[in-house]
Amino acid sequence: MEALVLGVLKYFGPQVFVGFVIYILLAGRINVVRDAVEEIKAAIPECKKERRETEACLHDRVTEVSDRVARIEGWKNGRAV
Repeated sequence: MEALVLGVLKYFGPQVFVGFVIYILLAGRINVVRDAVEEIKAAIPECKKERRETEACLHDRVTEVSDRVARIEGWKNGRAV
């Protein structure tokens, strides 16, 4: 094992070796991050669907309130709307 490490150090240099060691140490964590990213990507369509439904509901509520306000203003000005 030592011969392999020394050979890699001699051939590639210490920076590449340190980078390779860090990559190996983080490889497990990288897979966890990749899995999390895949879960997030899978959840995006559902979140967009929920957002559209919420926006539609809010739009309906705002329209209803606007109609009520217009009706009240009409009554205030002596015109039934």
